[in-house]
Amino acid sequence: MTPDEFTPLKADSQLCLRVAEALAIRDGLAPLSNWDDPDDPLNTAGAPQGQKFIDLVATCADGCMLALEHTTIESYEQQLHEHRQIEKLLTPLTGQLAGELPHDRSYNLLIGIGAVADESLEPDDVHRRVGEWVRHVAPDLLPGSAATAPNHFVEGGPPDLPFPIKLYAWPPKTSPGGGSLSIGVGISESDAEQAEARRTRFERALRAKLPKLLEHASARTVLVLEDRDISMSNAWVAREAAREASVGLALSDVIVLVEPLGAASAVVLYEDRNWTEDLSARRLTLSSSPRLPTRQAGP
Repeated sequence: MTPDEFTPLKADSQLCLRVAEALAIRDGLAPLSNWDDPDDPLNTAGAPQGQKFIDLVATCADGCMLALEHTTIESYEQQLHEHRQIEKLLTPLTGQLAGELPHDRSYNLLIGIGAVADESLEPDDVHRRVGEWVRHVAPDLLPGSAATAPNHFVEGGPPDLPFPIKLYAWPPKTSPGGGSLSIGVGISESDAEQAEARRTRFERALRAKLPKLLEHASARTVLVLEDRDISMSNAWVAREAAREASVGLALSDVIVLVEPLGAASAVVLYEDRNWTEDLSARRLTLSSSPRLPTRQAGP
């Protein structure tokens, strides 16, 4: 089969291909000569029920094989679902209220974790209620500072809204700028509670993904952790969570964290039985358009 006869490369495998290319370039083993995505439907059709397939297998210029598996790490339960809900229910307000708020302040609207998880919430109804409330209370809030607190925020939201919200005012130089509104998730957990919850999620991800990846021990195994949250996580806290979660587990040869902001940056958290101490020295740049080698058919 030629590459054009295959179904499009799914997002997880595509990200793994970008990581494989970056590792090959780093190690002087680029370009990749061929690759396959075992989890493609063309490969999995007819497989026994329960059989697991990894996201990518790639061959480097020297013949070295890379086996890669991807997973997404959430900062809290149902984070990705809630972000989709926020995009639907609240994010449109940033455009709807543009030019209607005082330009000598910037505003930040916060909701609690899990507040908008209910899929029965009607977007048009939420837009109307929250928009009217923000227009009403925003002019009375003072730009946040040590001198004005706590008169720089108001909480509660419209009385008939089924979830609580908070609106903060800040000096106009604060992102996203004077007269603008940003949307965020307020954190109610303590630092210790957040750390333990994060460790639990990393442990669950490692236990779910490592066994099928380690079945490819003849290759160099790479676990790709994708962190899609910029507000509650970073490479350092992710490394500590992964290190604590890995106790007692057999690990892949390499663990790579793909950071947010367009997935253009990644960092090697773990390699050859050692956790990275200087993360700044182990960064990878992921190409937005990797050089695609020949795609090989699966077994």
